[in-house]
Amino acid sequence: MLPPSVTRDMAFAVSGNPATDRGALLALDLFSGQLAFRKELNTGPLTSPVASERCVVVCAHDTAQPKLIGFDTSTGRERFDIPDPGLCEGGAPLMIDGQLVINAPNGHLSAIDLETGKGTD
Repeated sequence: MLPPSVTRDMAFAVSGNPATDRGALLALDLFSGQLAFRKELNTGPLTSPVASERCVVVCAHDTAQPKLIGFDTSTGRERFDIPDPGLCEGGAPLMIDGQLVINAPNGHLSAIDLETGKGTD
């Protein structure tokens, strides 16, 4: 079981098995306990979600390589779907100034814009 990610008044959790093509991102309102949204994934999640106030990122299995899928935290709308720069391999994430910074185990450092999914190395 992967632990949830909490930001402000929302908790985000993933369900599913990495070996399958099924999974889901669940958003829970911490004040009411109600499900805010559920987004079906066409793949199993590989890590816990990483959340900021405006974007939650899920690391998921893909046929070719792992990928990062970004969702809007209030609506659940998908923002981006990009190849993973190392988060799924045990990279350390840090949300800062609208960017997801990933320090990958191989020493590669990436920053991903949480609005567009565009990255810089």
